[in-house]
Amino acid sequence: TEKCREYHDFLHYRRECTFCTGACIAIERKKFEKVGGFDEDLVLVSNDLEFGVRLREAGYRNLYLPDVKLTHKEKATRREGGESEGEAYAARMLGGKMSAGDEYFNVYLDRYLDVPTPDPYPVRAMLTGSPTFSRALVRRILLVKLDHIGDNVIALPAVRKIRALFPDARLDILCAPWLKNFWSAQPEIDNVFTYEYFTERSQNGVSADEERLKTLLSELKKQRYDLSVHLRRHEETKFIAEQAADYCLAYSGNADYDEIAFPVPAFTDKFLRDPKWSMRDQLVSLAGWLDGEPSLDAPIQVPPETREKMRAYAAGIPQFSAPVVVGIHAGAGGDFRQWGARKFARLCNILFEKTDACVVLFGGKNEEPINKEIMEQVRDPSRIISVAGHGSLLDFCELVRYVDYFVGNNSGPKHIAGIQGVPTLSIDGISDEQEWSAPGAVHMTVRKVMNCCPCPYFLKEQCAKNGICLALLDAGDVWRGLERLMLLYPKKTEEKNG
Repeated sequence: TEKCREYHDFLHYRRECTFCTGACIAIERKKFEKVGGFDEDLVLVSNDLEFGVRLREAGYRNLYLPDVKLTHKEKATRREGGESEGEAYAARMLGGKMSAGDEYFNVYLDRYLDVPTPDPYPVRAMLTGSPTFSRALVRRILLVKLDHIGDNVIALPAVRKIRALFPDARLDILCAPWLKNFWSAQPEIDNVFTYEYFTERSQNGVSADEERLKTLLSELKKQRYDLSVHLRRHEETKFIAEQAADYCLAYSGNADYDEIAFPVPAFTDKFLRDPKWSMRDQLVSLAGWLDGEPSLDAPIQVPPETREKMRAYAAGIPQFSAPVVVGIHAGAGGDFRQWGARKFARLCNILFEKTDACVVLFGGKNEEPINKEIMEQVRDPSRIISVAGHGSLLDFCELVRYVDYFVGNNSGPKHIAGIQGVPTLSIDGISDEQEWSAPGAVHMTVRKVMNCCPCPYFLKEQCAKNGICLALLDAGDVWRGLERLMLLYPKKTEEKNG
């Protein structure tokens, strides 16, 4: 109780809740009788929960009153045992009503503790579709090239590549004063800013003036650049590019911990004896990260006979004709990557409770057992079917296009669904969601935010945290991500697959 008071004085606020504990409930008799009173089959546990849910369904509110005090001697008048049987019965009676979690419980609190405590590993849902970079949104670009004459000449091919990628954008450059005329004469550049960071003679080092630098940064921020590109492999002047725009692309000596938007691992050059890429190619390669060409994510092509075969196959399965079809792949290349059959079954039950969707379970022959386990736990078997082991890889590439949404672990089928244009939700645990996002424009990931991700291990037994990244990710968490995906990308009304 004292710990509950410590968290924002939690116990002293009058508030609505899903149900009130049976130890102390006050309700008008007519309301009690209207909803049928307590379920007498729930003798020991969960009768207050089930009763509270029915009250809310009847249009009433359950209110917690902090100023009411009562001393309750727990289990003083009842026999021991029976809790597990009662909880199981209540779960069956409630159906999917509580599967998505308690709507009054903040999702950023730890649901596994008895007192309100911020979750140290909160859930995050993130849109991570490709390409990562959308060229259409970039209208103003600043190139930072505070370097010497030869370095600027070497950068010309990269500048031309950037101009080719953004033909309609404003393209400015920040260079040394002695190179202003050089860049002003290049047709790719719209405006030239100057600042002397290095001396004109390279052996004399840095000559940066701090007051002039402050003025420069203030001036650059007024330009409201969408993107800055630091056209230098070494990082002395990267801080200027980082502060000049909302997003910055640059080479980084420690890309994993760099705070800029798009850090690219730099080529090492110290004590390197083997031949390496020329600096010209390195800068062109940096510019290439801005390509983001959507046409490269075109769907996988399949033979015409495969398309016709899968069209006929889907037409013969009633679940493919449902108002909404959700494809699920519960398998993965390793057990450590799998969310688990029980949780996928709970997700299906939430879908059936809250939508009119049907579910199609995909997978190879070796994944038929996990699909069977899911189907045994769903409450409406008529709305789910497994097609695991049916057909070839190309057959799946075509068949997956007949679903409206796809949910899966970080595995191959997720990537296929994404590149085939299906709005895809990825359940990520040990992998970084941005690095391993599915190709395609519509991809969302849901995961626990862990300070140990990406995980260096492949087996759960190696994990010091016992795989809680997936173990503590609940069906309600994944449902909220899927619901958001459905709201952002409603089902298309035209005929599936053209």
